[in-house]
Amino acid sequence: KFEHVLFLGAGLFTKQTHAYTLKQLDLPKDTRLLSYQGNFDYQKQTLALIAKDAPNVGATDNEEYAKYLAKTLYDLTAKNHCQTMILFNSLDELERTYEYLAVLGLTKEREVLAQGVNGSPEKLKKRFILNQNQTAILLATGTFFEGIDLPEKLLELLVIVRLPFQAPNTLFNQVRYERARQVGEDPFT
Repeated sequence: KFEHVLFLGAGLFTKQTHAYTLKQLDLPKDTRLLSYQGNFDYQKQTLALIAKDAPNVGATDNEEYAKYLAKTLYDLTAKNHCQTMILFNSLDELERTYEYLAVLGLTKEREVLAQGVNGSPEKLKKRFILNQNQTAILLATGTFFEGIDLPEKLLELLVIVRLPFQAPNTLFNQVRYERARQVGEDPFT
């Protein structure tokens, strides 16, 4: 048991998620919290877009979905010559999409860094940061979803191919869901 635990993160707690986060971390409601104002103005500096023409992933062949992603990402990045990070849920999906981006010619036009193809996450992060033209495209998974700190113009466009979720059949989630059901709560809220 730890006497003191410290959590640091830009999105751990908000006014709307305070109770939810404490519950997810199995911490008492009276846990002492300190928060500091960030310097990122979400209202002015973000824009969320959702593709209306996206195919149903569960009903689409992996190759067809990778082709759709590559075409959509090519169109998006062709119009926006800025540092871009594209996050995937699986390396397989990332690699397939990278192959189709190469077929479309994007890898000849821009520096496209793909996790598992061009190097380790740490190596790719360094290359992404050091890109002289600040027009690199980074295709990544896993650790990049957990967050990396990139100042100013080092990341201008972030694309999340599919929102990540934890598999419901993991032991941790099964225990958490059962515990919620026992106290009459919906485990998915």
